[in-house]
Amino acid sequence: MNSFNTIKNKTVILRCDFNEPIIDNCLMSTDRIDANIITTHELLAKNNRVILISHHSDKKQTLLPVYNYLKSVFDNNSLRYLDTTDTDTIVEYFKIHTKNTNDKVILLENTRLFGEDLDENNDSYLAGFLAALGEVYVYDAFSVGHRSHASTTGIADFLPSYFGPVFTKEYSSLKKITDELNVSLIFMGGAKLSTKLPLLKRFLDNGAYVCVGGAMLHPILKLKNINIKNSFIEDSFDFTAIGNSLLSSPGLILPQTLIWNKQGDIIIDNIFDFEEIEKIRSNKNIQNILWNGPVGLFEQDESRGSDMIFEYITHNKNCFTVTGGGDTLTYLESKSSRTFDDFSYVSLSGGAMLEFLAKGTLPILSKIKT
Repeated sequence: MNSFNTIKNKTVILRCDFNEPIIDNCLMSTDRIDANIITTHELLAKNNRVILISHHSDKKQTLLPVYNYLKSVFDNNSLRYLDTTDTDTIVEYFKIHTKNTNDKVILLENTRLFGEDLDENNDSYLAGFLAALGEVYVYDAFSVGHRSHASTTGIADFLPSYFGPVFTKEYSSLKKITDELNVSLIFMGGAKLSTKLPLLKRFLDNGAYVCVGGAMLHPILKLKNINIKNSFIEDSFDFTAIGNSLLSSPGLILPQTLIWNKQGDIIIDNIFDFEEIEKIRSNKNIQNILWNGPVGLFEQDESRGSDMIFEYITHNKNCFTVTGGGDTLTYLESKSSRTFDDFSYVSLSGGAMLEFLAKGTLPILSKIKT
């Protein structure tokens, strides 16, 4: 990747991901914020001034809770929160407070509050305004890399641009999977097959072994004439057109056991044949394991299938292991004995992770050179 480490003595626009869940003005998680805090410290260590920018998906939500959290990390004398979207006020602040002042870390307001959909529409004025506040742009929000917004790709049109260490680590970790699919084992769960079909097809077409579970398994079972009774299925999604070709793929692995509810009419969990999977891993020299999506209703204490996937992956210490996706992380957080440290890399990116795995690229990668 291009060299983030060469940035010194600059005013840096740092694109973060502070889009954490907020309830009653309280942060429910700080994982993404914590990652970008490390980047900020690295920039400060080289005498840079850092302007933090981020969106929040709630267009009415200020970043005040983020600021309150940052106050516990940075010296109050060096941290400033500009709680306004009035561009004249922001410009006046930077005129008065040059980069030689004590304000070394400056948090701007939620970029979604800067005018009606300007950020999402990649408005060139907003992108140019944000860029004009600094000298260098550092993009460190992989999780938004699949969006062409003013505060993502737009700023890169105006400034020398670099990827930060959070982005770089995720890029290299996921690229290892996509570059080595023929020696990769994939566990895929979740509710909707339609959203992950491009991913599933790419994996299988490139020689990966893919274990499919969760509710996304249901249309596959239906195509195999297995009665799924009242189990969830996407009624508007016709899997038949490409289903047979996927079913004939030697890399597709389906669960050995279906777990039904007490009434026997809804599939609530599924369990793979891990002895068979271990034979495949050994015979095919599997080097990477990726897990995206739990396979059971863990919210209802049906997590045997996911528990067994977790145990299998974390006991394969010789493999490069990656997990990610909102529901997968929620499952891990629900288990006191499950930690992110059990994996080689844990992605916090959700949709961007899936798009990169499916396509091998993101819009931001066309703007900032690797």
